[in-house]
Amino acid sequence: MDDMIVYRGLQKGGYVGRGYRVHPPDCENAEVSWLNRMEDDMRVLLSSLKDTARMQVHWTVDSDYRRELLDYYEQTDKLATNAWSKEQRNERFTRYWDRMLQRELRRERLHWYVTTKIDTVGVPMGKGQRAAYDYTLDASARELRQYEELLHQVFGSLGGTIEPLDDLGHFSEFYRFFNPSVSDLPNLDLNDCFDPQQSIVDTCFNCEAAALRKPDLGFYFDGHYHGVLVLKSLPKATFSGMMNQLTNLDLLDYSITVNIQALDVMHEIEKEEGAYEKLQHTIQHSRKLRMVSATHKKGQKIARLMSNEVLPYKAQFIIRVWDAQKRGLRAKLAALRGAISKLNGAQYYDPSLPTIARNLPFSRWHRANSFFWRDFRKKLWVRSSA
Repeated sequence: MDDMIVYRGLQKGGYVGRGYRVHPPDCENAEVSWLNRMEDDMRVLLSSLKDTARMQVHWTVDSDYRRELLDYYEQTDKLATNAWSKEQRNERFTRYWDRMLQRELRRERLHWYVTTKIDTVGVPMGKGQRAAYDYTLDASARELRQYEELLHQVFGSLGGTIEPLDDLGHFSEFYRFFNPSVSDLPNLDLNDCFDPQQSIVDTCFNCEAAALRKPDLGFYFDGHYHGVLVLKSLPKATFSGMMNQLTNLDLLDYSITVNIQALDVMHEIEKEEGAYEKLQHTIQHSRKLRMVSATHKKGQKIARLMSNEVLPYKAQFIIRVWDAQKRGLRAKLAALRGAISKLNGAQYYDPSLPTIARNLPFSRWHRANSFFWRDFRKKLWVRSSA
């Protein structure tokens, strides 16, 4: 709706979001000073997130260049007048199309989503329901534009570009997410599948998800076997480029989704103070060294929160992988488990309950769902740029 995504309706308890296709610069051989600057800009981006909003980073890799190659073919047919030039371009199109079908090409996609909670305060009353809806949608659009401008500033200064998604762009990403087999259907035109009057479920869901039998973990969906891994503990220390352990694997057809929600600093201080008082009470009865050390750490954390040195966030890190064969899925999951074990002490959670394995990747679609945040939330403490 109006180039945005509306969850739960334009009412109290609803959310409005928008996605952005990010084209970051290649930083594989970048200097350390440039990487440090990018890290500082990412901190600024995170610090701008309000506690009523959520942010999502979605990265995926596949071999689908269908749209670009078809555009290349149409331009050749329309503009190429020289016979030799047309022959060369058609040969290149055929060669790359065959490599795409054989899954020898690699394409990485990065999308950034921001979702904000609908605020019904100040909505004009007595002017009709349509006027109230327009006002609510307008207010959410203005807030999302602020995040869009910040994204342009951050990635534009680094040499990247940001492309806001329109209604068809959002639909295409949802359809691609729910239907991995879309890359095997070269004649499918998503423009014909898009109906703005229907919901995401009606337009994008084409089948049910069936649980896999043990010892396999995951579910079968849209002709592919899907597996899920979740980071249950973050790395003990981080540095720029460490996620290359996951993104540079010689694999296709897997995605990484990170859901981020800012926490209220005062609420976190009060919670830490409560834990500090409990530790103080325990020390009075049993003065053990580990209790004293824990009390000291709590005091340091409270001091850092009060000085705005760190900003607290709640993060959810989900890895989803799929393959047409069970053997391929097992191999990809084994490679991803090995890569996670190299991330400075990070640990993964392998969901064995079929409903959890199915719902975790689907939480990428419905970012307003709080169940997964409650059961799988992990604290991420980010140093403020200030």
